Amino acid sequence: MVPNINIYTFIFCLIVTLAAGIMLFVMLNNRSKSLETGLKGAVFYGAAGYLWGGLILLNLAATLIYSMGFYQSWKKSFVIGTVIINMLLEAFFVTLALVWGIYLTNQKQKSRYRSSAIGLGYGLAQAVIMIGMPIYTSVSINMGTQIEEIDVETYSNLPLDFILASGVTWTAMIVFYAYLSWKLAGAVMDRNWKKAAVTGLSYCVGARLVRQLVALFPEGVAFYIGIIVMLAFGGVFFWMFRRELRTDL
Repeated sequence: MVPNINIYTFIFCLIVTLAAGIMLFVMLNNRSKSLETGLKGAVFYGAAGYLWGGLILLNLAATLIYSMGFYQSWKKSFVIGTVIINMLLEAFFVTLALVWGIYLTNQKQKSRYRSSAIGLGYGLAQAVIMIGMPIYTSVSINMGTQIEEIDVETYSNLPLDFILASGVTWTAMIVFYAYLSWKLAGAVMDRNWKKAAVTGLSYCVGARLVRQLVALFPEGVAFYIGIIVMLAFGGVFFWMFRRELRTDL
């Protein structure tokens, strides 16, 4: 059985994450409502980008690479090589999905606001999946309807600080994706694909590196340092995002 407090904590994290996304949307809408419409549609484009790029294609590509002989040998003798591959894979498909959404939403009228909403939608979709699935799985375990392959013991013994850390991480990533899409917008609207690729890949690799380092913190005091790092990460990008919005006026 999964303790109810764990499920309630997951739900709390999901509510806070959605609230953060709504707050960012309101910020964008307040800045752009006198100039244009279409932010809601852009959010859905971003969510769709996560589903096909950050979820389906990424997992298919990862499964293919993980099955290759060199990757299996690297797992034993060159661990950092597998970490780099995972970073580049994620960075590639995130950038691809964001650039795709920004390109589509700027076909008729160019707008950094709609472009940023692409990243917002991407981050929201990711957060809903990454936090929502453990909620669904935990409830299924308690109802006795879980899939056999699920590690029931792992879900039953998840520490609360780990759950809170996941909420902080995916909330911070929403802010990150919204800001990254704002930065990508100029390159995409100018059809400067090289600049868009370099910007997207470098930002995404950096973000994944931060998450990778935070994941190394053990439980206890050091783990809370990791949570503080992710809070600072999200706070820095939120500050830069607000500065960009003010500068754009």
